[in-house]
Amino acid sequence: MSRITQNEKILHWFETHEVITPLDAMQAYRIMRLAARIKELEGAGHRFEHETVWTRDDGGKIVGHYTAYRRLDNGTS
Repeated sequence: MSRITQNEKILHWFETHEVITPLDAMQAYRIMRLAARIKELEGAGHRFEHETVWTRDDGGKIVGHYTAYRRLDNGTS
């Protein structure tokens, strides 16, 4: 029996979603190092863009950030 790799799980995510965040990866697949997996996928020929999303409190003060990844190659490597 073959196990599905974390990279395969990420590629599967993009079949039904436009963007993946570290929280998505952790909740859906228990992947803790999304950026490392994205870098591996890029090394295998897949293309992604990323956007830093800043989170603010009710007063407008920046309290954190995360990176959202969007796949650009539409399933072709």
